[in-house]
Amino acid sequence: MEKAWNAKEIDIAHAGLTAATLATLENGEDPNVRLSVGESTVARHLVLNTRPPHRPLGNVAVREAVAALVDRGRLAETVFKDTVSPLYSLVPRGVTGHSTDFYDVYPESDPGWAARRLRDAGVPTPVRITLGHQVGSAAAEARALEAQLERKGLFRVELVEESDWVTYQERYRRGEFDAYVLQWSPDFPDPDTFVQPLVGSGNALHNGYSSAEIDGSIKVTQRFVERDRSVDRFRAIQRVVAKEVPLVPLWQKKNYVAARPTVTGVHYLVADNSGVWRLWELRRERSAG
Repeated sequence: MEKAWNAKEIDIAHAGLTAATLATLENGEDPNVRLSVGESTVARHLVLNTRPPHRPLGNVAVREAVAALVDRGRLAETVFKDTVSPLYSLVPRGVTGHSTDFYDVYPESDPGWAARRLRDAGVPTPVRITLGHQVGSAAAEARALEAQLERKGLFRVELVEESDWVTYQERYRRGEFDAYVLQWSPDFPDPDTFVQPLVGSGNALHNGYSSAEIDGSIKVTQRFVERDRSVDRFRAIQRVVAKEVPLVPLWQKKNYVAARPTVTGVHYLVADNSGVWRLWELRRERSAG
């Protein structure tokens, strides 16, 4: 996408430009580009392999320590040039049922808190884990997470890179990683698409996690056509997720669309987070004469 954009082979670029390029465009350094920015519901998570007993992250105290060591703000700033926003819940901002449980329960980037939790649970340090990731910005993100987790000698992280997406899926399904980074794009703007596929029984993460309490709450939420009536249940689910830590929310994408100055109506493409791609709003300006 970026190669085509730079070669001026396309007039509109969406979801394919690097963070460095987007940061440059957002600073207004290129007067020949119209940049529209909106909220996105695409979320990034650090998935933790909960399969006991041979996996270190099968111990909830170890997972809690991971949650307390992650520095989302630093990830957003240094790796993604503030083109993403820190996320503290399973359901992202702008979607019914959003909460901030990981912010409420855990300190942000606190090695002291993590060390005490591991010590109280009788877990020797460093805890050795493998962290799976893909290439590109995901590799830079994984290196940043490695540095965050290894502070004070609490963890020893082995990075495992996989360039092929299908192979990456197969590997985390087989449980080859203790932790791995995964981006989740919703099928529709409803909290269920962020909950059932990620933490319901038989979920898509394949990290060995299930909860009868969460499964029961999911069934209750599915009874309500009026989605605001399901808010309390979705927030209850997220409290359980923060307590049991099958994953750690990292960040939520911003929605960027870059366009050549001859194209108008681009702001409609990021008008909301419904996922509707309003191509019919686009027009090409006619030159004078």
